[in-house]
Amino acid sequence: MHPRTQGRGIAAEAGAACLDLAFRRLSLPAVFAFVLPGNTASTAVLRRLGAQEDGTVRSSGLQCLRYRFDPVTTGATVTARATAPAGAAHLLDDGGDDGRTDLRLIHTPGPASPGDRAALHDGLPDPFGVDGFGLVWADRQHTLTAVSGGRPVASAGWLLRDMAFDGSRRRTAGLGGVLVHPAHRGQGIARTLISVAVEHARAAGAETMMLLCRPELVPLYTQLGWTRLAVPVTFQQPDGVRTSPLTTMVLDLAGLPLPTVSVDLRGLPF
Repeated sequence: MHPRTQGRGIAAEAGAACLDLAFRRLSLPAVFAFVLPGNTASTAVLRRLGAQEDGTVRSSGLQCLRYRFDPVTTGATVTARATAPAGAAHLLDDGGDDGRTDLRLIHTPGPASPGDRAALHDGLPDPFGVDGFGLVWADRQHTLTAVSGGRPVASAGWLLRDMAFDGSRRRTAGLGGVLVHPAHRGQGIARTLISVAVEHARAAGAETMMLLCRPELVPLYTQLGWTRLAVPVTFQQPDGVRTSPLTTMVLDLAGLPLPTVSVDLRGLPF
């Protein structure tokens, strides 16, 4: 804040707009704020917006106080703890001509609804390009759906499971079902879905996130920080254990090493 603009409530309005974006638009599970001890002005703003003290953390080489915002669920609507001040909404809704000003993410337990799946498949018999492998897939435990103009335009799902990395148990989130309707591709929606799914998995206690994909999708995930595994990955099928024919990508969430021998999904693929 420029010194001449302080004391006008602008920081609180901007903070409320960010929370509205995080919870109402992106359906994030939590938002954190870091503040230096002694910065009473910033601390007062965070508390006014509804933040709760959440210990300390080292950020950018400095010891900071950490504050946490959690969404509040009212019916089917998820909002921030604080109501955005008058005028904050235009920071989100006056987005120009990119065609995505009304994009919202909705988090629901379980797999996507049949109607949403049908809308996103757009009549394609094999939108993921994996039917030829003849695999049985696990149901998603969580689904993120991107909605624009009242219609689903993209979706991603994930599940949480204990898997075996080099024989040791690791709490892992399996990402799958990432699909964007053909008319809405090239707008960065998939990147948004994947990034938000990662934060949900992190908040749920996942140590690693994993996905199985076709080789041509590796560059997308690499740009987002994922790493390609070079070890065999096995999973269950009705006829027994199979080795994955797909490329395996992982994203470390807890500073753990990559496996050097093998990975066992300990269940159906996702």
